[in-house]
Amino acid sequence: MRTIIIFLLFIFTFVGSLAFLAFTSNGNAMLLPYINTYLKGNVEGAKISLSELKLKPNSVMVVAKVNDAIDVTAQGPIEILNENFNLDYTLHAKEIKSEAIMIQGDIHINGTAKGNFENIDITGKGSAFKSNISYALSLIDKNPKNIKFDIKNASIKEILAVADQKPYAKGFMTLHVDMPELDPEHPQGNATLKIDKGTLNANILQKYLNISLPHDAPYSADFVSTAKGDSITVEGKVLSTLANLKLSNGIYNLKTKNLLSQYDLLIPSLSKLRSLTGGTALKGKLRINGQVAHKDNVLSVSGLTHSFGGETTFSYQGDTLNAKLSNVKTAALLHTLDQPNYANGTTNGNLTLTSLKALTGTFDLQSKGAANTSVIKKVSDINLGKKFIFNGTTNGQIKNKKVFTKVKMKTTMANIDMTEMVYDIKPAVLRSKYRIYIPDMGKLKPLTGKRYRGDMRINGDLTKAKDLVVTGHGKEFGGSIDFKLVNDNLKANVKGATVSKVMHMLNYPQVLEAVSQAKIDHNIASGKGKVDVSLDNTRILPNTLTKLLKELFKIDLARERYNNAKFLANISKKIINFRFNAQNENSHFKINKGLLNRISGAINAVVDIKIKDKDLKATIQGTVNKPRIKFDASDYLRSKVEEKGNDLIKKKLKLPEGKDTKDIKGLIKKLF
Repeated sequence: MRTIIIFLLFIFTFVGSLAFLAFTSNGNAMLLPYINTYLKGNVEGAKISLSELKLKPNSVMVVAKVNDAIDVTAQGPIEILNENFNLDYTLHAKEIKSEAIMIQGDIHINGTAKGNFENIDITGKGSAFKSNISYALSLIDKNPKNIKFDIKNASIKEILAVADQKPYAKGFMTLHVDMPELDPEHPQGNATLKIDKGTLNANILQKYLNISLPHDAPYSADFVSTAKGDSITVEGKVLSTLANLKLSNGIYNLKTKNLLSQYDLLIPSLSKLRSLTGGTALKGKLRINGQVAHKDNVLSVSGLTHSFGGETTFSYQGDTLNAKLSNVKTAALLHTLDQPNYANGTTNGNLTLTSLKALTGTFDLQSKGAANTSVIKKVSDINLGKKFIFNGTTNGQIKNKKVFTKVKMKTTMANIDMTEMVYDIKPAVLRSKYRIYIPDMGKLKPLTGKRYRGDMRINGDLTKAKDLVVTGHGKEFGGSIDFKLVNDNLKANVKGATVSKVMHMLNYPQVLEAVSQAKIDHNIASGKGKVDVSLDNTRILPNTLTKLLKELFKIDLARERYNNAKFLANISKKIINFRFNAQNENSHFKINKGLLNRISGAINAVVDIKIKDKDLKATIQGTVNKPRIKFDASDYLRSKVEEKGNDLIKKKLKLPEGKDTKDIKGLIKKLF
């Protein structure tokens, strides 16, 4: 438009200045070279060349080319003495090229220019950008005034082409401009912009801008702007299937080039943005409102959201970002991350990134709450009991593309410290040292299915890359424990542990004393595994079985000592199948087949005992805390019972005089 105005202005000036020189075709032809030379040296921003000029006392006709692209024809009556004219003009172009723009496509415009050299009224209408356009303005003392411009249903694709941009979007734009005068320093007037039937091109955005959209996204826009003084105000909204953006109180200062606006962003369904979040599944909606500014060539954005419960605020400026979380709800965050409602609680924290480009900064978080144990049990088959409380702090810094973190967490079951955690961002590798303290092993019962006793301390290293690898060490049971966990597979070595202390921790009767060396191979997911234990200096402690043998048969197992005893077990989630073999030169104690229910404590085991010439077999049933023992009827046992049965029983059980021992003999038989 500026080019056309310049062209018409100079043509009218030349016509007025040279009208008296020639009114013949020959005279007009002689003037053309001089006119073109003058235009070439005095018109900035446009190249104008006249190819035909027909000047008569009462009319004029001019044919010209602007910027080697636009064909312009102007003709109509003139009044030379009064300097009045009323011209019709046409503009036609296949493409328009200049240093600033490149327009491809047919442009056809018809219009009129009438008035005098001090006051010209110009109107025009036609087609461009595959749409209808119209305009009107006045040139008063060479200054454009009362400008009205309308373009209806212009092709967004064509407009992007004009701006030398890829076809990132398509649709139809309607623009209306009403300006009292054209003053770049102090504009006045208003403009409205509407876009209908718009679509974002997902393939083009991905290819050239690396922006991933799930599909071609429909959108529309509606903006109103008003210019007054040094400022332009803007308000409007953009609606799409992915997000809705509303701008209000927008002010752009023409002198300082500063922009300030309020915004309201609504994402109705975060699940539709999965392609934008690297495949991370999101859920629910997100609403942020705040302020965007561009000052001294620095962009800044601040915002606030209550979408996660509590309040989350952030401030971005240039290369820095600050965020604050106040009473953010754990359940809301889990819902947003499309996770089950594992826990309820709150999180408070701060994030300060001093450089987004270099990714440096600090952070701190405080989280507390309670696990939804029923949800965890249903989803992962992990039983944390009726109540599981947690309270933890996390803080650290980000530098050299690494996240250095310290974590302290207290829970119902254990206290966890991870003070040397490092996450290497580029290879996505996590490394950390850890310390775990379990003050009361009994609180692990929901997790283990059995109430244990005592406390336990473990420390070690953790690595998470492709696989999760955890190594650990502990000084427990008078010895040491070393283990390695790779994903679900656990291997552990126990050295020098005192068996009685292990049995105490496991809440089993202490029936054995020994120094153990054990190897454990266990799969946490399946609950299956193997235990291989070597025992030295083994002694069977007094228990129900040993007391009964001593009372009835003078066999004292507690006096025997065994080296190189073996305990072997196959473990499932509920049942332990085990074998035990202890022997020396004079005796042996064997269990070739034993079953122990880890949950109920029920036991079923066949025991083979031999001391010198005394051989015994027994079956142990019941539970480990209340065993029932039944002896097999070997010849040795029969003879001993018949020989000393009544006298021994009376003496040991202190029966009153005259009491019949018939029932007691029946009780003895039940032992066999």
